[in-house]
Amino acid sequence: MTHAVIYARFSTDLQNEKSTEDQIALCRAHAARRGLQIIQTFEDKARSGGSILGRDGLTRLMDAARTRTFDVVVVEALDRLSRDMEDLAGIHKRLSFLGIEIDAVHDGTADSILVGIRGLVGQMQREDGAKKVRRGMAGVVRDGRRRDDLQRTLYRAHRLEQGPDGEEPRHGEANLTTEPARLVAGGVGATVAYHR
Repeated sequence: MTHAVIYARFSTDLQNEKSTEDQIALCRAHAARRGLQIIQTFEDKARSGGSILGRDGLTRLMDAARTRTFDVVVVEALDRLSRDMEDLAGIHKRLSFLGIEIDAVHDGTADSILVGIRGLVGQMQREDGAKKVRRGMAGVVRDGRRRDDLQRTLYRAHRLEQGPDGEEPRHGEANLTTEPARLVAGGVGATVAYHR
């Protein structure tokens, strides 16, 4: 029986924690239909596909690949591995060199053409999505509206100011503003303003 591993990923902490569990279940069913024996799973939770940096699950997968104990990496879709053209092509190249194929549930076995197309589409979707988020958040601030996403951002920022056991903030009293947060338009993320 051919040995395989599964890789699953979701992008942000606003997504359902069960996302990777659902991906893994889908990949297990796919592997069973193909007669693959799953020997290990790797996952990254709340990690962007825009970079391979900071993705411990992917790093462990690539390290394990060098041991050549498996022949196939099963993923729901190629964008789970990366939404960056260069990174996806590099992952495919390194795995192919080791004789390991990538089997995507929705796309089948990855070859250079599929990796090129999916890498391009994934990167374009990621970049387009980032532009729309920045535009949408700028509109929220400009119009003085409040959104659940903005409130979660404020709450998370407040929680970061507290100690590990929820004690008072370490750097003086931090009270969140009741006015809409000021967001940095055109930046990668949002900067939350505090009253100190």
